[in-house]
Amino acid sequence: MSETNASERKSWEFTGRHMLVVTLGFFVVVGVLTVMAVIAYRTFPGEVSEHPYEDGLAWNGHLKQAAAQSA
Repeated sequence: MSETNASERKSWEFTGRHMLVVTLGFFVVVGVLTVMAVIAYRTFPGEVSEHPYEDGLAWNGHLKQAAAQSA
């Protein structure tokens, strides 16, 4: 290869194949995140107790007793 041919080489170009890889990568990431979010949502209902308000009141009573005992 001569010196003139080397300097005339095409610079890097963003082609359709590159766009395809970027697009597929994007949708793979979004798909994996969606699957993980759905699994997380289905496995944790957010409830620890059936009566959280009453449990909170009982806990507050427990804290008052502990404070009175330590005082």
